[in-house]
Amino acid sequence: MAELLKDQYNQDFVQLLCQKIATLSPLANKQKDILTLFMQDDWEQLELKQRMNRAGFVCLSLIPQSDFAKACTIIKQLSKEFDAFLGMFIPQMITDLFFSYDLIKQQSCLDIAFDALICVTQNSTSEFAIRAFIVQFPTQTMSFLLSCCNHKSEHVRRLASEGCRPRLPWAQALTELKHNPDPIWPILNRLCEDDSLYVRRSVANNLNDISKDHPDLMLNWCESNNHKTQDIDWIIKHACRVLLKQANIRALQLFDYSNPKHIAVIDFSIDQTTLSIGEKLTFNATIKSKKPLGKIRVEYCIDYLKANNKHNQKVFNWSEKTIECKTIQLKASQSFAQMSTRTHHAGTHFISIRVNGVMHQRVEFELTDSF
Repeated sequence: MAELLKDQYNQDFVQLLCQKIATLSPLANKQKDILTLFMQDDWEQLELKQRMNRAGFVCLSLIPQSDFAKACTIIKQLSKEFDAFLGMFIPQMITDLFFSYDLIKQQSCLDIAFDALICVTQNSTSEFAIRAFIVQFPTQTMSFLLSCCNHKSEHVRRLASEGCRPRLPWAQALTELKHNPDPIWPILNRLCEDDSLYVRRSVANNLNDISKDHPDLMLNWCESNNHKTQDIDWIIKHACRVLLKQANIRALQLFDYSNPKHIAVIDFSIDQTTLSIGEKLTFNATIKSKKPLGKIRVEYCIDYLKANNKHNQKVFNWSEKTIECKTIQLKASQSFAQMSTRTHHAGTHFISIRVNGVMHQRVEFELTDSF
């Protein structure tokens, strides 16, 4: 059985954390049994985020907090000992300590906090921790993130775009940026030609977030920047992935997926009309163009039966080709194994084929219990 992510926050990790914090903080050095502060009786029942929160909370309690700069120095040193995934609890320590102060002290400590977040993001990531600053100090924080675009570290430059994503998964919501993404554009404009794919992917994901609330604004940006460079074209394609699945007309036209009025789906079939949960459904399509059409985007859409006996459609990209007065044949399969991200239910399902946003044939099949 695969190891759960939370199991990386185990006793060995906590023991090492105890050793490191004791060498860095005078308060921790005086504590006789640090391990019990972390691994209380409920430790095994805690999920990943709860374990991370416990680690950060206890570490903060072992650091002198009256002097924010000195506390941040200890936190920055700690971040050098725990990088990547195991250090993801550390940036939040800076945020939690900062917002424990009154507003006057917060104002005086803002630059210190930003400097500390730059430091620790190079060892882990500050994309979650920065968001409380965007909410409470939007002007200063967005200005700070814009300055991060010029940093030598790709991790800091990525923080600029990833930290202000309006819909960053598992993160604090940025309601104002959902309503008005205008403060984000200068950052994306600065980073869209970044040398690092790591950074450019973040730009694309930010654009994709914006498209969910303001598709026309996002497409305006894409149309203005289309074909400037290969890197920007990659960003645009990745950013439009949701709009393409939604068959957004402007998004389809952006990639020359014209209306397929000259396309005929002359065959779309499945290998079996009944299959069990856990099996794969194999399907085939034959597509013919009556005249030169150019680029086509072929998708298959599955209407999954939900527990409430309603259907929920998911769209999957099947093929993108240039078709020139010829017939093309496609074959693919879809697994119906149970997954953590999707539970399959026995009953009637449907699969359809869609070309350049236009739905064609729809086939019914039955999914049965595997036992």
